[in-house]
Amino acid sequence: MIKVLIIDNNESVREDLRISLKSDGYEVFTAGEGNEGFAIFAEENPAIVFVDISTPEMDGIEVLRRVKERNPEVQIIVTSAGDDFNLVIQALQYEVADYVCKPVDNEALAAALSRTKERLWKSNKLRGYIENLEGLIRDTTE
Repeated sequence: MIKVLIIDNNESVREDLRISLKSDGYEVFTAGEGNEGFAIFAEENPAIVFVDISTPEMDGIEVLRRVKERNPEVQIIVTSAGDDFNLVIQALQYEVADYVCKPVDNEALAAALSRTKERLWKSNKLRGYIENLEGLIRDTTE
């Protein structure tokens, strides 16, 4: 089961995403602000994180920066009401997996998750190949 964390200050958005993702078989965690979200991330280490770009206390950019520092392979989907494109562009510089405009509709959510799961799969495959290659090199040089 893939773990997903939703960090959004809008309770109805969080709840709608939580219900939708849970019904699709994800293990879902939620947080209303950045500090709480990062604490949950550090404890649960989800594979996918939804981050509202304008969360209170610790903004979405700081959250995704810290998340990527801790685990560069985590897949982040940025959500925004679309009112600050400078923040969205800044977020994209951190190699986020996708961007979804709020309110999030089911079609956009499904497309973002599909692309994100593909990136996650490719990342895991690549890590496996690298570990295998390192093992072969280690065995050969011993």
